[in-house]
Amino acid sequence: MKPEGLVEATLFSAGRAVTLEELEGATGLSGEEVRKSIKSLVKDYEKRESSLRVVKVGSKYLLKIRDEYVRVAESLAETELPKEVLKTAALIAYHQPLKQKDLNIMLGSRIYEHVKILKEKQLVKAKPAGKTFELTTTNAFLEYFGIEASNREDVRRVLAKKAGLRSIEGAKPDSL
Repeated sequence: MKPEGLVEATLFSAGRAVTLEELEGATGLSGEEVRKSIKSLVKDYEKRESSLRVVKVGSKYLLKIRDEYVRVAESLAETELPKEVLKTAALIAYHQPLKQKDLNIMLGSRIYEHVKILKEKQLVKAKPAGKTFELTTTNAFLEYFGIEASNREDVRRVLAKKAGLRSIEGAKPDSL
């Protein structure tokens, strides 16, 4: 078996961002072989103009669908998070740090269940802030959504698109 094939199969089956160490353990390859395989896969996907690509998210790697193909792929794929929870996640990402009471004003009391789901999936952190909580996204949030950027504006844009929002600037309850 080719090292590139082992790394590619591992990235595909993981369905999440994985570390070099995880790739080494799963494939039995050395760190150097894994790094060379990743570089080779990146070049190969680019050369073929594939709908897939290997991206680095922080210190981890992910096999991801290119943005221009996401809409087609999503038409058959089932999302783990309901659209309403995605909207809540997008608002938290956009306005972070965001007080939970302010999120409640924007979306209503349904956000408490949404925040609970996002916290259970470790996508959001809630830090006590007086009588409410201050909500922020986690590194797992970026990995979960396959967001390469850590720039707040890019994160906002990607999440708004995933949640089906035209714009979340100054979002009001009736616009969501």
